[in-house]
Amino acid sequence: MSPTRRVFPFVTLVGIIFIAAALATLVEQNQLPLFLLLFLIGLMGWIFWMGGGWRLADKDTVVIIEDFTRTAHLFEHGSYLYIPIVNAIAAKMPNYPIMHEFAVDAIDTKTTKILKIDEITVGVKYTITDFMVCYEKSEGIKQLIKELEHSEKLHTDNPTLWIRAINTMMQGLIDDAIRSAVWKWATLLAQNPNLQLETPFARSSPFEHDPYSLSLNRDKLSAKVMDEVRMRAQRWGLKVDYLAFESIVLDPELINRATRDKPRELANAEHDAKKEAIAIREKGMAEAEVRAATVAKVIEVMMNQERLPLTEQMIYNIVRAAMYSDGEMIWKGVVEKGSGGSVKAA
Repeated sequence: MSPTRRVFPFVTLVGIIFIAAALATLVEQNQLPLFLLLFLIGLMGWIFWMGGGWRLADKDTVVIIEDFTRTAHLFEHGSYLYIPIVNAIAAKMPNYPIMHEFAVDAIDTKTTKILKIDEITVGVKYTITDFMVCYEKSEGIKQLIKELEHSEKLHTDNPTLWIRAINTMMQGLIDDAIRSAVWKWATLLAQNPNLQLETPFARSSPFEHDPYSLSLNRDKLSAKVMDEVRMRAQRWGLKVDYLAFESIVLDPELINRATRDKPRELANAEHDAKKEAIAIREKGMAEAEVRAATVAKVIEVMMNQERLPLTEQMIYNIVRAAMYSDGEMIWKGVVEKGSGGSVKAA
């Protein structure tokens, strides 16, 4: 709470006392009873003007009230009495799950086999389960809360203040857990076979434990981090329901090294594919021409030597038997060759 907000209620209350006293002096008798009556009326108006009175707890927030002895009282539902100066709304915290996404900046993995990671995008979902513990722990982020009050013009009776403050605290907590897990990743791989690298292709030994493995295995890495985060968050009265790495951006230099020869390999593969396609085409054309010549010879023998009547169905069956292999035509191009083709000559 800003100094102005703390001082203003006292100033207005003192003003009411002086006004009541001034009005009471206008009469000659019963000045004290009149003063008390005027002060009581002014006090009631001041309480309502300052937002005091009975309040209902919102269904999606939990209210923590501090009395003048600095004792905190929790109101999860129902109503509570708020009287300025006598007590204060210390916090309004959300009682629903909170979703937060943020980026963990560059991680120097401190390992020769695990190069730099540029960024990890993290998604987390958590719920406040112990509001009093969370409130008491907020002393550790008191400076952050003050900064939010000043920069964002938020007050402790605004749930948004607590969401942002706890989100910031969670970012630091998760950031530490991620860096710790990444720094231990090579050791974890050696200790736990279930965390072994899962790549769709073979990797050369210099990149055996590179960040690409973390990217592919980010579900396993996030599960490892989640165990640590859950334990730390529990101390704050928080329950982490979900934590996932939405993306892992690797060091571009690592990608350049791993893919440096890819353009040349791709060009060589395309060249070899074209050569193989030409060979297949020539082989297919030659085989199709031989089969077409066979069809022509069969038809010639049936017409000139055997004197058999040829129907369209018989010719179709002869062509199909010669030109199809396993139910598919070997080469359609020979049928469309033109005047020099064996089929047309037949």
